[in-house]
This record gives sequence, C-alpha cells and structure tokens, in this order.
Amino acid sequence: MNYSINPNNYPVKSYLRATNSTTHEYFTIAPVPHDEKCTQVGKHLEDGLLECSVFINQLIRKYGTPPEDCSFFIMENIRECAIYYEAAISYKMDKDKAIKYAQAVEFGCDTWDNISLEQLRTAGHHLHQQYNQYLSKCA
Repeated sequence: MNYSINPNNYPVKSYLRATNSTTHEYFTIAPVPHDEKCTQVGKHLEDGLLECSVFINQLIRKYGTPPEDCSFFIMENIRECAIYYEAAISYKMDKDKAIKYAQAVEFGCDTWDNISLEQLRTAGHHLHQQYNQYLSKCA
C-alpha cells in the first residue's frame, strides 16, 4: 500500500460497512493526535480526510507497517446531519500479531510530528494556513 498523503489511499468506510464483518474487528483511533485541533464536524470535509490520512501515515512511522491481516481506513461518521472522519484500524480477530499492533496503535500519539505538520501546511489544511501566512510575511 502506498502511504502518501492522498486520502484516497485509505478506504473510507461508514460505521455500517466497518461493522459488517464476521472475521475482522476495528478500533477508531482519532482524527488527529490527542493534543491537536481537528476539523470541526461538518466543516472542511476535504481537510478532515487529509488530516486522517496524514495521521495514519504518522502512526505508521511511529508503530511500523501494519502486519498482515491488519489495515488502516478512514471511518465516516454522521452526527446531527453532519459528517466527520476518524482514522481507524481493522484487524483479523484470530491473528495475535494483528491484534497486538491494533491495540498499540489505538493509543495514537500526542502531537503532530514535523513531517505531518509539513504535509498539512503544504496541502493547504485550513488549520495550518496561519503558519504559511507568517512565513510569507517574513520572506
């Protein structure tokens, strides 16, 4: 799997689709690291997908490539008629290595790393444009 910042590299699944498996279980992790701001529900949907993709890539950098029978996806949630996204991981219930990896990844991380911050800024994520505006004033 190509782990670029293109959100299309990770399947987007609804809650019903994610739970419709007799062999796999899943955890939702979060849309972003614990101490970071995320896109508000129903706002900037492309940025919501982007931040989940960037977050998944950061988790892979931190925890390593997922083992066989374990894969990341983006969970699409609907709350009061508005859509929001979360990074999630699916794992085969009878595979110890997949279960242990998913359990470790569920803890996520606290903040964006420098690679993720650069990816968000370069992609034009709305929460990271202030930094780009600061840089343009300093040039």
